[in-house]
Amino acid sequence: MRSNGCCMKDPKQTFLIHSHGIAPQRRGIVYAAAAKARIAAERKNGMEVKENGTVGSLQIATEVLGKIARQAALEIEGVAAVENSTGGVRGAMMSRIQKPVTVTMTDGVAEISVSVQVRYGARIPALCEHVQENVKSSVQNMTGVTVSRVNVVVAGISPEQP
Repeated sequence: MRSNGCCMKDPKQTFLIHSHGIAPQRRGIVYAAAAKARIAAERKNGMEVKENGTVGSLQIATEVLGKIARQAALEIEGVAAVENSTGGVRGAMMSRIQKPVTVTMTDGVAEISVSVQVRYGARIPALCEHVQENVKSSVQNMTGVTVSRVNVVVAGISPEQP
């Protein structure tokens, strides 16, 4: 076998052996580079291997955990919206820079931050506690991923409904 650093070609040119398994040779080293790029993109996009079984593996993207957390926060009475903008030009700029729900995975455990707008007159400490409980239980029940913390940021107050 010939080696060029990360990959080894077998003499028959039928397989390319690299750090993440054996793959059929299609375009030589380009195929190995494409496979490495795909794996790196999956890691960058928050793909987490959840469970390896005899049939295959289960992967849940962090974006999915974020969508579940968003819906769980909206279920709580008193939450007007899940967003981090407070209005105006500055708020519009912040909403483009920072997402209202962020999920950070560390060793298979999630930490979730949710920015909410609350309705005027809501009891904010109690409301935030309900948001934390609902987000944590929803994510854990639907995905089986352990949630260590749920941080709630009150980004604004919506005006009273007429």
